[in-house]
Amino acid sequence: MNILKKVLKIFFYIAIVFVVLFILVGLLGALFTKHIFFRPDNLDSIPFRKPYTYSFCKPDLSKTTDVCSASATDPHNGEGSYHFYLEQNSRVLPPGLTLHSNGLLTGTPNAVGQTAVSICAEDESKLTDCQTVQMTVK
Repeated sequence: MNILKKVLKIFFYIAIVFVVLFILVGLLGALFTKHIFFRPDNLDSIPFRKPYTYSFCKPDLSKTTDVCSASATDPHNGEGSYHFYLEQNSRVLPPGLTLHSNGLLTGTPNAVGQTAVSICAEDESKLTDCQTVQMTVK
């Protein structure tokens, strides 16, 4: 009986060691996991019925064929170039505006109003950061 208690005690301590190791590995993994960072501005002065261009990539892009490269300051910390899209369950953009894959928002808004959309930046390794952007057409 005494031997059985010792064996059970050893198994108990081994189980505790495995639980502690599991927790430590999870914490270390979270510390060293790479993340990209995307911090867009709110767009509170989009002019009604006037051509509009805004670049979510910083430094600003000017053409829809430009590439938001890894040297961008926003988003940053990713690998390779970035592309942008509306998050799947996001509201739609104000009518008349288009978000291009390079992060350029272009068009002529044809309705006054306010909306919040979730815009995502993704790098070539599929790391993604989605942020809500308030848009006001006036």
